[in-house]
Amino acid sequence: MLKYTYAQDKVFTHFYDMHSGGYQKLSHAVIVIEAPKQEAIEIFKSIFKRDPHNITCDCCGADYAIDEDDTRVSKHWIGGGVLFISEE
Repeated sequence: MLKYTYAQDKVFTHFYDMHSGGYQKLSHAVIVIEAPKQEAIEIFKSIFKRDPHNITCDCCGADYAIDEDDTRVSKHWIGGGVLFISEE
């Protein structure tokens, strides 16, 4: 069963490393940024100096799948493998 942390009036953008090119791009496979999608993409670029829309391998597609919603995956479910970035 999936566990989620719910936050009222907050938006989270999830970056899922798609392992395109056969490898994980950063030390975390899932990165969650507390911001709307477009703002989160700019934060991602600023912190990691990497464009999440980059295509490492033409046959694999984009390096990251990007999803925006009002939940963030609990570290208890992922086993601590999520990097969570918040303004707080």
